[in-house]
Amino acid sequence: MHKMKPVNYILFMAIVILAGCAKQTPENYNTYIRYQPKGEDYLTLNVDPPKDGDLYSKGLKSGFFMITPYADSIRKYEYYNRIYSSFIGQNKRNFIEIKYNDRVQYFIDFFVQDKRELFQTWLERSQLYIPEMVKILREHNIPDDLVYLPLIESGFNPKAMSPAYAVGQWQFIKSTGKRYGLEINGWIDERMDWEKSTKAAANYMEDLYGMFHNWELVLAAYNCGEDRVSKLLDKHNSNNYWDISHALPRETRNYVPVYMAALIIAKNPEKYGFHIKTQKQKPEVAKVSVPPQKSIKKISEIIGVDEDKIEELNPSLISDSTPPGTDFDLIVPKDHMQIALAKYDEMAALKDATLHRNRAKYIYTVRYGDSLWEIARKHRVSVTSIKIANNLSGNVIRKGQRLTIPGDNYIGKTPRKTRTYAYKVKPGQTLGEIAINHGVSVSTIKRYNGIKGTFIKAGQTLRIPTSDKVISYKIKKGDTLWDIASKYRVKVADIKKWNKLSDSNLTIGQDLRIFR
Repeated sequence: MHKMKPVNYILFMAIVILAGCAKQTPENYNTYIRYQPKGEDYLTLNVDPPKDGDLYSKGLKSGFFMITPYADSIRKYEYYNRIYSSFIGQNKRNFIEIKYNDRVQYFIDFFVQDKRELFQTWLERSQLYIPEMVKILREHNIPDDLVYLPLIESGFNPKAMSPAYAVGQWQFIKSTGKRYGLEINGWIDERMDWEKSTKAAANYMEDLYGMFHNWELVLAAYNCGEDRVSKLLDKHNSNNYWDISHALPRETRNYVPVYMAALIIAKNPEKYGFHIKTQKQKPEVAKVSVPPQKSIKKISEIIGVDEDKIEELNPSLISDSTPPGTDFDLIVPKDHMQIALAKYDEMAALKDATLHRNRAKYIYTVRYGDSLWEIARKHRVSVTSIKIANNLSGNVIRKGQRLTIPGDNYIGKTPRKTRTYAYKVKPGQTLGEIAINHGVSVSTIKRYNGIKGTFIKAGQTLRIPTSDKVISYKIKKGDTLWDIASKYRVKVADIKKWNKLSDSNLTIGQDLRIFR
């Protein structure tokens, strides 16, 4: 057999190798992004899978650069590689490793081309919250980059609500929100409080990272739940998001690529033609204790602030009044703080507000093919309640019509007042220690006892609000703090505080106190 010359052999092998690097068929790029712009109808972005030709025309799925020299693809890859490389030498914990691939590029194009105006709005709105949100994330050792997660969750709209009833900038469903300390009832929904919901999100992500030790998996679990992600990791014997993404639900399948795309744009908006308008200086505000169950309209009149302004500063108030029970910390313009303090008695003399059907702030925009029965079933309320709340005489509704969805679970009900018991302070005790031992917060003890600072003295009697239940749990073989926290819907960090645990190590037979 005739032997090839070395040079010819090398050329032949190069052709064989390059021929094997042909274009590949792209994966599905389905995603589902939810968002309700303030003052607009709910907007659901259902992104269809791109066709092969769409990706090829953009220089994606290009195979080997030498055979298919899409210069733009090469430049993009190198650009994103430099972005992440520039973080070397800094605290990597503060950043998310940017992964650039065809799926990420597809969603960059989606935001830049298809939804440019909407994404511009999101970026501008984010500037009002990011500086303070970053401070909260850092307290929990959460990467700064995760402050951009609300871009794809809610567009940073505090009142955003998804079809799955996830609410607020961080899009908590009710069960998870309550599990992480957010108060949710017919009077108040703290998922709409940017500060409290950010703290809850930081706690949740902190727990998820303790479970997965991988931020991409944290994002996936944040979207579809930790149990589903854990099962898929076990099934595929992997600890990598990209290995299991094809088996995740449609929304979660592209959740990380969508986030990466939003993060890349947010870090360098000018490169993509986004020019963020300079925000007006954020007005100075203050928290003032006001009486419970009083009309926001009446309070606004008394302190001389426009009602719309009070509602804007306090989006968690969903019933047009402060909640019943104890005093409420109302956010007001700082220059009206002293007026509010001086007129507390005048506000306290107001008639107690009543929770009505039409107080609900959740608005549903009728879609093509909707019926009252389907809308009622979806929102777990009765057809009659929707008709009463919207003054409907019949069952006819039309596409684009906005319907108020009543909160039937809370109509006419006043939350029971929290019971308290007397506790005598022991020598050397602090408010923090007492709070941990009784499963409540320091601020709660201060509020119930009218304490302004943190000073307490031995022998002093404090009113401590009772938890619904105190559970004694005995550790079994295989138990983890995460499992126990999930079972009782509490935070891992709280279990550690209640039981003075310095780490997550548990001993079989060990007793833990769980406050519910």
